[in-house]
Amino acid sequence: MILLLFRERRPALPQISETPSSGHGVLLWSVMQSPGVWVLALYAGIMVGVVVIGFSELYNVIFTQKILGLGQEQAASITILTFIGIAVGGPLHGAISSLFRKNTSWMRISAVITLLLFATVPLFIVTGVKSVWLVRVLYFSLGFFVSSMLLSFDVVRNIVPSSLHGTAFALINLTISLIGFAFQIILGHLESALQFMDSPVHPLRSYTLSLLLIALPLLIAVLLVIFKVKPNNTEPLLDPN
Repeated sequence: MILLLFRERRPALPQISETPSSGHGVLLWSVMQSPGVWVLALYAGIMVGVVVIGFSELYNVIFTQKILGLGQEQAASITILTFIGIAVGGPLHGAISSLFRKNTSWMRISAVITLLLFATVPLFIVTGVKSVWLVRVLYFSLGFFVSSMLLSFDVVRNIVPSSLHGTAFALINLTISLIGFAFQIILGHLESALQFMDSPVHPLRSYTLSLLLIALPLLIAVLLVIFKVKPNNTEPLLDPN
């Protein structure tokens, strides 16, 4: 389905030239030196590392149990909706972005929406909202929009020659894994520190602070895609400054 929905676009980025005299090692080094690849890898890594690996996989079942007072099984069923949203959104973002005729415009919109959705999660603590259906819609939407980071793979195709697409994709995936791993460790230490300072009977304040703090990297991802990635197919996509 992804192959059917993703459309070929003319290059939006200055490509790394591939000449007959260029060896594989030279081209690989060019990929490693490309700021475009690293910006997109960092953007994708933060989006997935914060929302999926850090929050949904490690944090959200306990969070949902504490906030909504649910059992572990029901809390897990709500958390799964984030991954269902990813499964639904992944194939569709290519088709949606093609409507804009600029593959980075929808990346910008989705990144901003992801940040706003994630920032609303602490509001459930502050306002005391305990609507399970509202939480279900929120988590599904969060997964749907965070999966827009898959468009970074489409964009990076315009940076490197076709012979090194796999190498560039692997670099993005490696960055996602490393950032996700780091966030799991950071979240664990952060939660332990905040709960130690907070009341053991009412730890909800520590959850609120934790969520607000881990939303900051998402803000960085939004700034990257807005200011370092230009939705213009006739100019260099990445800001050289």
